[in-house]
Amino acid sequence: MRRILLVVVAFAAVATAVPARAQTCTPFTDVGASDPFCANIQWMFNRGVTQGCTASQFCPGQFVRRDQMAAFMNRLADKTVFQQGGNAFGAEGILGTSEDQPLDIRVNDSRVMRYEPHPISPNVIGGHPANGVTPGVYGATIAGGGVALGDSDPNFTLEAPNTVTDAYGFVGGGYNNVAGDFTGGPLTAAFATVAGGLNNTAGHFGSTVSGGDNNNAVGAASAIAGGQMNSASGFASFVAGGQRNTSSGNSSLAAGAFADANANGCFVWGDFVNSFDRVRCDGVNRFVVRARGGIFMWAGGTSAGGHVGVQLQPGNAAWTAFSDRRMKENFRTVDTRDVLERLVALPISTWNLKSQDPSVRHMGVMAQDFRAAFGLGATEVGIDTLDADGVAMAAIQGLDAKLEAKIAERDLRIADQAREIADLRRAVQLLLARLGAQPPSLAAR
Repeated sequence: MRRILLVVVAFAAVATAVPARAQTCTPFTDVGASDPFCANIQWMFNRGVTQGCTASQFCPGQFVRRDQMAAFMNRLADKTVFQQGGNAFGAEGILGTSEDQPLDIRVNDSRVMRYEPHPISPNVIGGHPANGVTPGVYGATIAGGGVALGDSDPNFTLEAPNTVTDAYGFVGGGYNNVAGDFTGGPLTAAFATVAGGLNNTAGHFGSTVSGGDNNNAVGAASAIAGGQMNSASGFASFVAGGQRNTSSGNSSLAAGAFADANANGCFVWGDFVNSFDRVRCDGVNRFVVRARGGIFMWAGGTSAGGHVGVQLQPGNAAWTAFSDRRMKENFRTVDTRDVLERLVALPISTWNLKSQDPSVRHMGVMAQDFRAAFGLGATEVGIDTLDADGVAMAAIQGLDAKLEAKIAERDLRIADQAREIADLRRAVQLLLARLGAQPPSLAAR
């Protein structure tokens, strides 16, 4: 029986691979700290495999009966082997290996998760067994998805695994997605991310594809939010979604459909079309929008009937400012003659904007003078187009009133002159009659 006890203790030592270490074999007072089996005995007690022969003694010299050995083995299995419904380890649970080899978790004899060790950072690969990382990659994660070429999927035919080819790359799911560029070692496209979808590639350092299908973010720090067949190739370029958009300029943005942000700093929005008619930027730092249903820009209001702002009507070449009477209050009448006089007094000059080439000339008044003259607008450094139009209309009315007054004055003067002429004609006729002479015929003149 002594031999059986030694076999059980030795089995526990091998199964746990716990090296002997100098410590007190609490709570057993009959096992010295220098005992070669002290650590193994304490390991068994800490996990409830053995309870000792008394509360404070292990009785290492006693024989072990078969029923006692069965109890040891049962307790050992309860504490160290995964059980249906879970385990209670009494300490931090650890599942793993102690060697430099990958660890696979299988379900139905097929791998569903793989853990690959690496001196820098391990790789975590979930999903289809065909998912994987290229040699030399570390810190990579594939959360799931993926289907091997040739596998059967009744819903999709373009079947392929998910792959990470560069360090710290991430693929969240979907299939045939690639985080990395397959070239230049594991660092050229590090930190690339594909969140999901299918046939997407994040192929440069820090690039991201959030989803969709057949999208390619191949510029450093580029991103595609989703959609279909989009490309972001410029540095820090972005495609917000939609279809067949390209963002090749640095720090450029494309969205909608068939939009080309093909220069640095471009923002291009393309509306939906049933053809391949593209809208392009073709110049740095431009904002280009094609919206053939009109452009609406609201700066106030909460409903379609109460919005405040401007609209570019479909097919139109000028902005329409909303000026509905129902949007206004606190009306005051205007002395149009006074507006005219103030407008006439405003200094008008030509000038160029500092932000443009000096050869580009403009004509107009200064905002500060306009504000001082009329007190209109929200700021003294700008002129609202509605206010400029209103002042012009009022001045036209004032000019019309002034002209009408001049015309009325002229008409009165002409009438007076006509009466004077008639009086003079009668006087001449009377004088000629007295002299016996005939008045000259007016028709002969």
